[in-house]
Amino acid sequence: MLDIQSLNLKEEVEWIIKNDPGLERAEDLKFLAEYVKRQASLEKFEEIVDEFKKFGLKMPDLDKLNFADWIPSSSCTSFMLIAAKKLNWKEEDVEKMGRRAPLLSPAIKFVIKYFISPQVTFKKAAANWRKHYSFGEVELVSFSQKKKEVIFRLKKFKKHKITCVYLRGSFAGVVGLAVGGANIRAKETKCMFEGDPYHEYIFNW
Repeated sequence: MLDIQSLNLKEEVEWIIKNDPGLERAEDLKFLAEYVKRQASLEKFEEIVDEFKKFGLKMPDLDKLNFADWIPSSSCTSFMLIAAKKLNWKEEDVEKMGRRAPLLSPAIKFVIKYFISPQVTFKKAAANWRKHYSFGEVELVSFSQKKKEVIFRLKKFKKHKITCVYLRGSFAGVVGLAVGGANIRAKETKCMFEGDPYHEYIFNW
């Protein structure tokens, strides 16, 4: 369990800025901002943005930001953590947000639209990972329609512990879209922050 409220925000954000590598598509920050706006008052959202800026991070004009633009990955991770702290979220709240992300992602909608078979969808989604992030690799370890189970491994991707939770939800959202089910059980069985060489996620339905 990740106890978000026990984390020291200053230390964690400074770690993110220093260690969170690479770039990711701007659709992530646009989604995070829109989701937070819907969960909080405008005043609270502005507090989150102000806190974000205190760390020397630049909040782009979201209306002018294109979904496909590349932005620093640290910006997305920091915004997510600051929002979670300010809104008193627990781990399950972050996972819930992650599950919503694929429903609004143009890239995921494209994959789901043109690749009907769940196995093909999972393979294509894994292969397209680097079109969304400039770092990391996703491997489809196994898929079984009979067991109703799929396993992914995420390698060379060490952003922050909160991202592990968010991606657990995001992957679960993709799995749900692919298999046509909403009741997806998700579990991270290996984690780089626990000394494992990669992250491993198992999903059942």
